[in-house]
Amino acid sequence: MSIEYYTRRLKASLAAADAAAESTSRVAHEGLAKAYRRLLDGLFGQLADAKRKGSPHSRETQLGDALAEWENEGGGRSG
Repeated sequence: MSIEYYTRRLKASLAAADAAAESTSRVAHEGLAKAYRRLLDGLFGQLADAKRKGSPHSRETQLGDALAEWENEGGGRSG
């Protein structure tokens, strides 16, 4: 699932909690909102860790690896 999906679910859960007529419904929706918040916190933490470590899967790394492989195979030679 994407960050956008969890963000939408968090907002929907908070809105449902605000609109809930029964306290049990409000508590249930607040619980869902807390769970989505924890998921998002975890995802953002993973992204921050990957960025600090220079994730081998970053776009820049992938492009650099592809360019190096291309050059090793004779790409980019003039003449």
